[in-house]
Parts: sequence; structure tokens; C-alpha cells
Amino acid sequence: MAQPIDQASTHSRYPFSSTPDGWYAVATSAEIQPGRVRPLRYFGQDLVLYRTASGEARVTDAHCPHLGAHFGHGGSVEGEELVCPFHGWRFDGAGRCSGIPYLSRGQLPDVAVKTKRVDERGGLVLVWHSDDGTEPEWHMRDIPEFDDPGWLGYESKRWKIRMHVQELAENVPDTAHFETVHGLPVLPRAEARTEGPVYYQRSSVPGTSMGTEDDEYVFALQEAWGLGLVWLRVPQSPGIFFLTATTPIDDEYCEMAIHLLLEDTEGQGELSEAQRQTVEMTFSQIEPDVPIWENKVYRERPPLIEDDGPLPLLRRWAQQFYPELRTKA
Repeated sequence: MAQPIDQASTHSRYPFSSTPDGWYAVATSAEIQPGRVRPLRYFGQDLVLYRTASGEARVTDAHCPHLGAHFGHGGSVEGEELVCPFHGWRFDGAGRCSGIPYLSRGQLPDVAVKTKRVDERGGLVLVWHSDDGTEPEWHMRDIPEFDDPGWLGYESKRWKIRMHVQELAENVPDTAHFETVHGLPVLPRAEARTEGPVYYQRSSVPGTSMGTEDDEYVFALQEAWGLGLVWLRVPQSPGIFFLTATTPIDDEYCEMAIHLLLEDTEGQGELSEAQRQTVEMTFSQIEPDVPIWENKVYRERPPLIEDDGPLPLLRRWAQQFYPELRTKA
């Protein structure tokens, strides 16, 4: 992976927070089994993800408030409680200390580990993050394809990239780059609209450019739920529907993950060879963008032309996820 050389920090390249408000994917549901504790590093914080005996996924700060042990390294889950590996202190779903195995007198100390809001849907563990403590007023929609036996997945791959989370969202309306960077035969057209926290886009090219007699060939239907969750559907059969999830690690880096769902057209319960090639091709489409993201700067007032696509619309929509920009509005 390309790395920037003598480049200003990621944080200094952008005029806004590196961790905008929103829901972010931190794992697929299959990656955390009941009774397991998994260490995470996102939003400049050490965190842990664990699943209780009843199946609830929870995310908390990583370090025990007692003497600072890391729950993700030797910690355990007993029933519905998280247990510290150092002294066995237990913590409930609200993060409160709920038990100390050697307590012989007095009361439990009034201490707690900080928790994050979790929303698990569509086979994804999503965490709400807000620098100023704003509570969520929206959720990502359900993904019925995940629970449909006629679909397979997720097929996933992750990258650690020195970039701001908004860069991936800006790739969606940046129609010109699809021709230059990704090799589309002609400049795409984009029809975009916004609805609250969701940005919708329909991307197409003339049908003749793709060898069809249709007036247009729709190659992508995209929807961004906040800046961290961008879904893309390929309308042609066999069906392809995938999430590009971008989650801030810290002020410098983001984790980018692609999670693909593919229609089980042969009814075999597994990917065909052609579908496996499609998966690898989809993953490979990220690689040309990486050195650009890692070395570019943010232009607040770029000299856009009409064929640059609906980037101004996306940027106006994105302001709602930054407390400092909401205050100015």
C-alpha cells in the first residue's frame, strides 16, 4: 500500500473534525460469538466488543476503571456481564460495576466503564459516535438480503488508509474519477438527492458504451447513511449489493472495509467461480484510490465544472454530521 512521504498530517489536511457524528461498522455479526471479547481501536479510543450469553453485542471502553487492565486481553463474558481479567470485577450492560468476587464488607464502588450505543442489523455491528455526545436520531435501514437464503455473504476485506472518512463519501458524486481512475469507458451521469441523513445517487452511462441498445446503462445505485456507511447495488443480474464501511481509527487513519452480498443464482449455497472473480475485482477497485486519498488535500472551494458531478450537494448534506458546522449553520 502506498504511504505518503513528507506529507502533512491527515488531521491538518481537513478543516473539520476527523470523527464526524454517525453510525460506524466495527465488525460483522459473525466475527463476535457469544462469550467472546474482541479488542478494537476506533475514534482514537481503545474499545472492546463482546457478546453476552443472550446474544447482545456491546461495546465499551477497553480499560477497567479499577486498576486499568484491558478487557480485550484475557477478559471474559459470564452470562450478561463483562469480567475483568485482573481482579474479576464484573460490569453490566450499562457499564456499572455489578460484582467483585472478593468483596467481604461494604458496598460495591460507584464506578462504571463507558459504553457506546450499539445497533446490530443486517449482519453488522454498528456503533454510534459523537464527539459532543449528541444522541442518535436515525438508524441505518434494515438489509433484508442478509437474511435471505437466496443471497450469500458477507465476503469482506479491510484496509487501513491514511485518509479522512469523508473522502469515501465524496467518491460517490465524483463522477469524473470513475472514468479516469476506474476505467469506465465514458463519463458517467449522476442523479442525486438527499433525505435527512441519507444521500441517494443513481449512476449511469449511455447504453451503447456498454454494448447494449438501451438509452442508458445504470451501473450503480448508491445510498450513504451518514459518512461511514455507503451501500452500492449493481442492478444487473446476478445481484451484487455491498457496503463500503469507513470507520475512523484516529486523527490519521481510517479503516475501510468492503462487505459483499451476492445473489445465489445457482442455488448451491456457495459462490460460483465467476462470483469469486467478481469479489476479487470489486476489492481491486479500491487500490487505485488509496495513494490519491493518502496524499491529497481538501479544497474547500474547488473550481468545479458541471461534469464534476453533484459534489456540492453531498458537501452541503455532510455538514449535518459535524457539530462545529451545525453550530455555524
